[in-house]
Amino acid sequence: MDRTGVARVDARATPVRRSRAPDRCTVRGSVSSGGAPMAHRLVVRPDRDAFDRLAADWPLVPVWAELLSDIATPVSAFPAVAGDGPGILLESVERSERWGRYSFVAGDPAAILVVDAAGLHLREVARELPTGEPSRRLTPREALRAAVHRLRAPRLEGLPPITGGLMGYAAYEAATLLDGHPVPHADEAPCPPIGFLLIDRAVVFDHWRQRLVLVTHVPAGRYDDGIHALEELAGKLAGASGLPLMRAGEAGEGGEGDGDANMDDDRYRQIVSAFKEHILAGDVYQAVPSRRVTFPAPDGGLPIYRRLRVSNPAPYMFYLRMLGMELAGSSPEPLVRVEGRRVTARPIAGTRPRGRSDASDRLLEHELLADPKERAEHAMLVDLARNDLGRVSEPGTVRPTELMQVERFTRVMHIVSTIEGDLRQDMEPFDALAVTFPAGTVTGAPKRRAMELIAEHEPDARGAYAGAVGYLTFAGDLDFCITIRTVVVARGSASVQTGAGVVSDSDPQTELRETKAKASALIPAVAPAGSAGSGGGP
Repeated sequence: MDRTGVARVDARATPVRRSRAPDRCTVRGSVSSGGAPMAHRLVVRPDRDAFDRLAADWPLVPVWAELLSDIATPVSAFPAVAGDGPGILLESVERSERWGRYSFVAGDPAAILVVDAAGLHLREVARELPTGEPSRRLTPREALRAAVHRLRAPRLEGLPPITGGLMGYAAYEAATLLDGHPVPHADEAPCPPIGFLLIDRAVVFDHWRQRLVLVTHVPAGRYDDGIHALEELAGKLAGASGLPLMRAGEAGEGGEGDGDANMDDDRYRQIVSAFKEHILAGDVYQAVPSRRVTFPAPDGGLPIYRRLRVSNPAPYMFYLRMLGMELAGSSPEPLVRVEGRRVTARPIAGTRPRGRSDASDRLLEHELLADPKERAEHAMLVDLARNDLGRVSEPGTVRPTELMQVERFTRVMHIVSTIEGDLRQDMEPFDALAVTFPAGTVTGAPKRRAMELIAEHEPDARGAYAGAVGYLTFAGDLDFCITIRTVVVARGSASVQTGAGVVSDSDPQTELRETKAKASALIPAVAPAGSAGSGGGP
C-alpha cells in the first residue's frame, strides 16, 4: 500500500485485489462543450493530494467522475464524443443472450500510432503523453513494447477494467511485423499494417449500476487538465441524441442484391480443390481460403454497426473509425486475452446454422460433434493454439480448460475450446498477441505454409479481415478478437469477407456454402431491404 491507502500494482503483475477508492473533490459542473448546460456537480477522484502521490510512481494517473446513464446510450454517445473524427465503441453480448456489463466509448485520441515496416510513427498528436520518441533502431515489435512500457497507470478501486490504452487493429498483413510470417504483396493492403488510437479519455457505461464513468489519464502536474477533460466529456454527453431513428425491423430484414464479389463461385470451388491437393501432398493439414463481397455504403459505417449489433450480437461488438477506414464488427472469437499473468486463447472451428427450434438446435449440435471432418479440423487448431501459447507461457502451464463444446450464436453454432497458460516473466502481454497472430482459424496449419498458399490463390490482400481488433490497457491487460464477422467500410464501399476451413475430405460446394452462411449474418446490416437513407450517419 502507498501513502494514499491505494494499492500500488505493477501493471505486469496479477492484482490480488483492487485498492480502496482515493479521496475525492467536488467540481461544480457549469461548463458545456457544445451541449446543454450541465446541472450537476462532478465528484472527481482522486483529489489533488492523492493524485500527486500516485503521479510520483506512475507515468499516468486516472482521474474520473460518475454520472447516471439514464439519458445516453453507447451508440448515441459515440458521435457526441468522437464527432466526425477517429474513435472506438466496444460492446459485448455473452453467449448471444445477455449484454455485457460494460460498454466503452472514446474519441479525441491523444495520438494515433501507426506501425509499418519503417517503424512506429505518431500521427495527429493532440496531447503530449509519455510515449517516448520513435526510434528507427528498434523493430516494430520492439517499438510497440517500448511505448507500452512508458504508458502505464495503476489499477484503482472503483474503476471499470477498461478505461484507456492502445486501442485499434492489426491487419492480416501485420503478421510479417509481429512474428516474421511471410505475407506476399503486403504492400498492396488497403490500410497500414497496425493502427492504434492512444485513448486517454473515455466514457464507460456500467449497465449493472446504471452509471457513466468519465475517465481521463494525465501525467504528473496536470491534474487541472484532467478535471477540464472530465467537464468537457460531460458537456458533450449532455447533447448526445443526434442520431436519426431507425425502424425496429430494419436490422433483421433480408439484404438487397448480391454485391460485387472478388471471385465467382466456380473460382472459390477451384481454390478449395487446389488446397485439397496441397493437403494430400503433405504441404499443409488445413487451409482457410476466403472470398469478399462489396456493397455501396454512402452513409458510412455507424448505421451499419447500429443494425449489426441488433441483428447479429456477439461477444465482441465494435465500431472503430481511424485512418480513413471504419470497422463494424460482431466477432464471436477471441484471438488472445491477457489478464494479469493469465493468457487465454479460445479457438472456434466447426460450424452449423442455427435451427428453427431448441430441438432442431440439439440435433444440429449432435451432428456437428459427430462430424469427423469438423472434429479433425478443430483438434488441429487446438494443437496450434497450445503451441502458440507455449512460446510465451511458463513450461507446463498450458492446458485446455474447455474442450470441444458447442456454443450457439445468433445465426450459427460453433465448436469451441479454451486454452490457458501463465505468461512467462520475461514476456509482456503484447508478446502474446505477436505469437498468436494471425489466428490459425483464419489461416490453417502449419500457419506459415498455409499463409503462403492463401497469398498464391486469393486475388487481393486481406487487409483488416482475419487480423485482430482490441486493446492493451494502461494497467497491462490485453484483449483482441479476430476480425471476422466484420464489415470494412472505406471510400464509400462496405466489404464482407468470409472463409471456410479446408481439410482432406472437404467438399468444395459445402465450403462455399459455409462462406455464404457466415456472410448472411452481415449482409442484412450492410444492405438491408428498403434501408436507403434510414440509418443516418455520424
